[in-house]
Amino acid sequence: MDNYTQNLINQQIALWEKESKDSTFKSNYINLWKLIGGRIDDVCYGLNSWKRTFAIFVWFANGGMDDFKESLEKYEQILESQRQQEIIHKEDLISEPLPAYFEEQLYKEDERNKYQEGETDRIFESFDMKQKPKHLDVVYHLFKYYVDHSYAKSKIFSPQNISSDMLDYRLPWLINFVLTKITGQNEEDKKIQDQLTVSLAFQLENLGMWDWACYVCLFINNRYGREKAIKNLLFRYYPVEDHSGSVYEELCLSSENKKEEEEEDFSITSNTVSNSDEDATVDSDSKKDNQNSHRLWTFLVDRLKIPKMWIHEARIMKAQYQHDVVLEAIYLIDAQCWDQVHSLVINEILPEAIINNNTDFVERILKKIPPENVKDWNNGGALFLKYLEIINSSSSSSRINTINSKELLDQLHSILRSIQKQLSVQNKTSTSYEALLKRKICLDFMCKEILKHIEDHEANKENNDLILSFSIPENQRLYNVKKYRYFS
Repeated sequence: MDNYTQNLINQQIALWEKESKDSTFKSNYINLWKLIGGRIDDVCYGLNSWKRTFAIFVWFANGGMDDFKESLEKYEQILESQRQQEIIHKEDLISEPLPAYFEEQLYKEDERNKYQEGETDRIFESFDMKQKPKHLDVVYHLFKYYVDHSYAKSKIFSPQNISSDMLDYRLPWLINFVLTKITGQNEEDKKIQDQLTVSLAFQLENLGMWDWACYVCLFINNRYGREKAIKNLLFRYYPVEDHSGSVYEELCLSSENKKEEEEEDFSITSNTVSNSDEDATVDSDSKKDNQNSHRLWTFLVDRLKIPKMWIHEARIMKAQYQHDVVLEAIYLIDAQCWDQVHSLVINEILPEAIINNNTDFVERILKKIPPENVKDWNNGGALFLKYLEIINSSSSSSRINTINSKELLDQLHSILRSIQKQLSVQNKTSTSYEALLKRKICLDFMCKEILKHIEDHEANKENNDLILSFSIPENQRLYNVKKYRYFS
C-alpha cells in the first residue's frame, strides 16, 4: 500500500472516531480499518497467540511495506519496552514468543476456564513479564536464524522450545537435519549435530528401540565415535541366540536334527496324540522368534549397511559373558578370528569331546579353519584330525597303519612332555594350569586309544615289542609291560 492511500485511510479513521465514541460496533469497524491503514498499536494487544500477534506485524505494520526482518525487529522492540513496564492484565500485553505447550497454559480461553469473581490466573501471576523467558518457541528461533545466519544454532535445538519433556530430542534432531541440508555445516554445527544425535539415540534406547538408535547413530560425523556408539548398542542388545548370517546352522543343526528325529520317533511310539498340540505351539513360537531375529539382521545389515563383523563381535562378547564356549567358537569362525577359535577349541572344547567320545562337532569346526591362517596348527588341529583319521580307519579296516600311529604317538609324547614342564612351573590355582591339565588328560587318553586300536588289530609278540618301542607316556608303557608279561 502506498503512502497516499495510507494517509487517506487514516484521515477517514480520524473522522469516524469523532462521530462514534459510544458505538461498540463502529469502534470494532474502525479498528479493522486501522489495521488496514498500518496502525497496529490498538489491535495487537491481548491476543492469545504470539504467532497471530507477529502475523499482524508482518502483514499490516506500515501498510505491509516492511520486510520480514523489519517486522521482527519492531515486534522485539515492543516486547523489550513491555518488559520494563508494570503490566498486570493480559489485555495490555503483546504476546511473548512462548512455546506452544506453555502458551496454552498462560493464555487460556475463557470458554474452557471460567474463574469465579475475584479469582486470578495463577499461572499468569507466576510468570514474570519483566524477565525474558528462558525458553522461546522454536518457530521464533527459526525466524531469528532466517534473518541472521550468525544466530546461535544451539538456542534453536533445546527440547523445551518444543515440548515440556526436556529429554525429547525427536523434532530438534529433525530440524537440525533439514537445516544442515540447506545451509551446510561448519565444525561447530557438526558438534551440535553429534550432541543431538547421541541424545536422540539415548532416548530411543530407553524406549526399547535400540535398533532405530543404531540408525540415528549413523549420522554421527566422527567415524570413530559413530563406530563406538553402534558397537556399544550391539554389545548391549543384540541377542546371542540369533544365528542369522552365521555358520551355526551348518555346524550344529545337522546333529540336532538327528537327535530331534530320534526323540520324535520315540514320542510317536509312546504318545501318539497327547502332546501334539503342545509341540505345535512350541514350533510356532520358535518360528516367530526365528523370523524376528532374521528381520533384525536384515534391518541392520541389509538396510542400514552395518558391517557384519560388528555383529559377530557383539555375539562373541555375549557368548564369553555367558561362558558358552561352543557359541563363542562358532561366532569366532564368523568373525574369521582363526587363531582365537583354534586356541579355544584345542584348550576348552576338544579335551571334553575326546574324553566323552563326542567328536563330530569338533571335527566339523576344525575343518572350517584354514590351516595357513593358524600359527600352531600342526600341534593342534592337525594333530587331532590325524588322530581321528587313525581311529576311524582302524574301525573300518582290518589293519591299522602302524607307521602313522608311531608318528602320531611321537608327536603326542613330545607335546605331553612340554605340557608337563609347563605344569611344574604353573600356579595350581590359575586358569592356565587348569587348561593345561585338562589338555594333558586329553592327550593321555588319545595315546591310550591309539594303543588300544593297535592291540585290537595286531595282537602278536612282534607288535607288542613294537608298541613298547614307541614314545609313549610312562604310565602307558608300564601298563603294557605288565599286560604282556601276564599274557606271556
